[in-house]
Amino acid sequence: EYHDHGSPSIYVKFPLLDDLGQAIPELTAEKIGGRKIYALIWTTTPWTLPGNLAVAFHPDYRYGAVAVGDEIWIMAEDLIEQAFSEFGPDVATG
Repeated sequence: EYHDHGSPSIYVKFPLLDDLGQAIPELTAEKIGGRKIYALIWTTTPWTLPGNLAVAFHPDYRYGAVAVGDEIWIMAEDLIEQAFSEFGPDVATG
């Protein structure tokens, strides 16, 4: 017999480098407008976060920039709707 088990999962935003526009030309200075840029990740292993040294981006996934208040979050396009349905801030995609 198997017991139902729910794993904890969390979203975490990691600050990205200020010169990110060089790596992602679509994020021009005009679009960024001085806002801080973060990578938003989702994990079911939050206990590993203290050891994280980097955020990896999958080469086959599409990522989008989402404006949230005075920040820009980079996240997998396929997960944007799901993520905001879970924690629901008012957002405008950019």
